Amino acid sequence: MTSSQTSAAERSRRTAGWRPKPGLRSAMIALAALTMVATTAHADDRQDLIAALKGAKGGEVISLPDGDYGDLTIERAFPATVSLRASSPGGAVFGTFRVSGGNLIIDGVTVTERLVIQDADKVRIVNSRLKAWSEALFSSNIELQGNDIPATLNFDTVDTFDISGNVIGRVPGGINDDLIRIIGASSQGTIQNNSLEDAAPQRYPDGTYTHADGIQFINRGADWPHDIVIRGNLIYDDPSTGDRELWMQPLAIGGNNILIEENLVMGGTPNTIIVANTSGGVKVLNNTVLPWPKGGGGTIRVNSTTNGVVVDGNVTAGIINQGNATVGDNYVYSTRASAPNHFAKLFAGDGMSWQDYVPAAGSPVALGTRYGAQKRLRELLGR
Repeated sequence: MTSSQTSAAERSRRTAGWRPKPGLRSAMIALAALTMVATTAHADDRQDLIAALKGAKGGEVISLPDGDYGDLTIERAFPATVSLRASSPGGAVFGTFRVSGGNLIIDGVTVTERLVIQDADKVRIVNSRLKAWSEALFSSNIELQGNDIPATLNFDTVDTFDISGNVIGRVPGGINDDLIRIIGASSQGTIQNNSLEDAAPQRYPDGTYTHADGIQFINRGADWPHDIVIRGNLIYDDPSTGDRELWMQPLAIGGNNILIEENLVMGGTPNTIIVANTSGGVKVLNNTVLPWPKGGGGTIRVNSTTNGVVVDGNVTAGIINQGNATVGDNYVYSTRASAPNHFAKLFAGDGMSWQDYVPAAGSPVALGTRYGAQKRLRELLGR
């Protein structure tokens, strides 16, 4: 984990005034559920769209026929929610898309260049394809749901957020970067039911290399992410992509009051899930953690820079406890092929689809036991 730097004055300016408030997330969800259709407008081209946004008074749904709308910057805080909705999935195409202000829903579009949400409040991106680096910076009440994101998703100092149901990183050969980064005092967040599909780290001629993570939490000075749930995600590292001597580290988590539960995780790194840099409140519960097909990785590590970590109910190749964690009842399988509890005898596949994590009937980790991502697997199986 690395540290991003900014001045104390700048950090104070950007974070002042929107610390977590009781009930704020519930209010955000309720607001997002409302569909305001007081006015429907059709923007047939870029100029129509700019005019419609300029004249919007709140509550409008602006329909976007297929076409190229170029780069767009929206800097208004609308009085009530305004929706930009593609007429057909992915048919409305933008280059660089920048948003500040807020009360905005973007639905079903394609963004080919950078998406930047900065100094914004109440912005929701749904059912869209974000083809390049996408980020939310110094903002609040940000939701990304049901999107296809074949690139890094970066959240820096975001208060109250939801990243759910997205496919992130899926691109032939994997991406040469992290999949999700959560930075600084980001808080009150949910990262749930996403599919994080492979990174492909590379080694360069000068000896440097990419340190890729599936989900990485990074500090900004003394500020760490806190009060975040990571639940029900499929995270895997395809061993056939990238430099053969490098791994993607699926979960690299620091900060406080973090719940990591019901995830389906596969990786060849010795630190398939690693917790570091926490003073308390981190729980690693009921995850199913698989190694690479040939048996490397699949472990949970609690670093010596931690306090107040609980590890319980997981299925894993091993638990490395360097931080005096409370280790409960976990199931540790063998990576030795001749062992009766070898991982390949317990599961259906290699870990690159959720079906691979369904345990064999009658095994020590079968559905109905207390081990692994039981709830998430039952949801996916529809029972």
